[in-house]
Amino acid sequence: MMKHKRLGGYIIVLLSLIGVSIVQLACSASIAETPQGATGDTDPVPGHIEADLARVDELLRQTVSGNIAYNAPSSMTLDETIEIQMLLSPSLSSGELEQQIVESGEVISALIEITPQMKAVLKSANPEAFLIEALHDEPAQIVGGSEPTEWKWFVTARKGGTQELILIVYRLVEYEGTEYWRQVKSYESDIQVTVTFSQRLSQFDWKWVIGLVITAMTIPALWGLLDRRNKNKIRG
Repeated sequence: MMKHKRLGGYIIVLLSLIGVSIVQLACSASIAETPQGATGDTDPVPGHIEADLARVDELLRQTVSGNIAYNAPSSMTLDETIEIQMLLSPSLSSGELEQQIVESGEVISALIEITPQMKAVLKSANPEAFLIEALHDEPAQIVGGSEPTEWKWFVTARKGGTQELILIVYRLVEYEGTEYWRQVKSYESDIQVTVTFSQRLSQFDWKWVIGLVITAMTIPALWGLLDRRNKNKIRG
């Protein structure tokens, strides 16, 4: 009789252990099937996006350091045309590039990150202030390792006062077969455009002045005519 009771107790304990194990397995399976992000504790950036961002960072690091130099005039007269020259080189120092800038104005140099293709664009902060004509064929050019790459623009002043030119330099980044131009540096240069006295006279509205002079000369003549008529009436 005692043997049967002990055997029954063993069976109950065994069944309990089996039940606990089944519950644990069910909980583990439920947790494993829970979608990512359901608990709010997972990384908010999916793995494939992280990989894409890492790839872009790797592409952006595929550059070399190089120097640029350009001239920045501080003043112009109205309708004057000047030439802006910019040189870029991965091998020449900033001093060596500065010596090759032949156009007038302060020469500015800087160290930038460059790629085998670079683009430079010159803009006017006020579109009406300057007329800008590029002398190079395309704003995007290939960069060589020995001789510098050059960009040039004709700039004509069209508006007096303090005006602003902006030089923007881009490098080329290729991602998944598509090319993107990424801005490297932006340089701003203030230019004081002076309007000479003769230019002010040439801009003056002479039609209005001539009309005013004719009017001023006509009024006394009319008054004189009216005065003579009145005197003739009195005498008559």
